[in-house]
Amino acid sequence: MITNIVAARDALYVQLLDGGIGRLLRVTYGSKSEVEPVDLPFKGKIDLGISDPRVPGMLLRMSSWTKAPRIHAYDPRVKQVTDTKLQPTGPYDNPADLEAVEVKIPSYDGTLVPLSIVQPKGLKLDGSNPTFLFGYGSYGFSQDPYFLPLMLACHERGGIGAICHVRGGGEYGEEWHLAGKGPTKPNTWRDFIACAQYLVDKKYTSPACLAGVSGSAGGSHNRPCDH
Repeated sequence: MITNIVAARDALYVQLLDGGIGRLLRVTYGSKSEVEPVDLPFKGKIDLGISDPRVPGMLLRMSSWTKAPRIHAYDPRVKQVTDTKLQPTGPYDNPADLEAVEVKIPSYDGTLVPLSIVQPKGLKLDGSNPTFLFGYGSYGFSQDPYFLPLMLACHERGGIGAICHVRGGGEYGEEWHLAGKGPTKPNTWRDFIACAQYLVDKKYTSPACLAGVSGSAGGSHNRPCDH
């Protein structure tokens, strides 16, 4: 899904959203224009793209589940995206002991639903990890990667944060939104249940240690971990 297009002196830069993950394409000008993907430094969210028709390349602000927002620049001459250092990195903005895992879970009807799992590196999968599962699927809102410092205390105790990109959101455009709206609304919570079952089956956690949270148009359910 296209989320933004900006024009620079050398090309058009097209921002895409693919299951909640940001992508960037470079489209050169002319009758023989070429489309090439821009190699980004990490998988995450592109929440701001700025360019100037008089200047080649572009600026983009990126963040991820494990990295706080920072401003990068793309230089088409060397085809690299680098950190501009315009936004200083705080001591907790880039925790080295965290990792994000992106998987796609088959729901009850076989539809693949993106699931983002944020966990401490080297975590033992024995079913005992306290896990917080969040999902929201309504109005076409996407749960794009974002850095949540409040979760660091949970991760430090071996906790897992998981985000289920259920139907009703906008991760795959309007079709994904409509697949969880009105008569298809049950897909939203069934996708959520499928993601919860995956976390249990793969021994990330267990029913006693799993807390599921949503709300508003998607309903809500909370179950505290016995820990």
